[in-house]
Amino acid sequence: MANTAVIRKGKALAAAAASPGYIPLFISVAALTALDQLTKAIIRGSLARSYGIDLPASLGLLQIVHITNTGSIFGVLKGTQLLISALSVAVVAFLIMAYRKLDKKLQRLGALLIIAGAVGNTIDRLLFGMVTDFIYLRPWPAFNLADTFLFFGAALLLLSLISLPSLPRWLLAVAAMRSGRSGQRKNRK
Repeated sequence: MANTAVIRKGKALAAAAASPGYIPLFISVAALTALDQLTKAIIRGSLARSYGIDLPASLGLLQIVHITNTGSIFGVLKGTQLLISALSVAVVAFLIMAYRKLDKKLQRLGALLIIAGAVGNTIDRLLFGMVTDFIYLRPWPAFNLADTFLFFGAALLLLSLISLPSLPRWLLAVAAMRSGRSGQRKNRK
């Protein structure tokens, strides 16, 4: 029984992927994933592990480094590459199936970025058993482009859930005053 449910879901995902509405999504995800993989390959090929290069214009805040991570974000769940990969595949499948139902551009862009980030890091986990991180921006741990895609994708999805009516009234009043509208009616003569 469980196998037939998995097969049905797999067929539904394959049918959804073949739909013309998904072609821009897949082209964008492929381009972002390729960029992520290219930057990681350059780092793996040119910097020894645990070595870093200070960027002169960054005032010591930004380094290009070669660090590997067997866990998730910030090294959480170290040594659980298969679990993290399985969760990533599930999230990607869910977002692909939900993509056409997302009605806001921010939601679609957020989903696209999350898919690209999850695919990029999952490729590393499955091929190398670890993820290559290379951007070190103090004080945060090192990260890569896929992590950046995941972060901004999640931020865009959260931002898309916030609607103007749900914002506090004082914040709406401040925004109205700054834009020249006080929210009060002018007396007509």
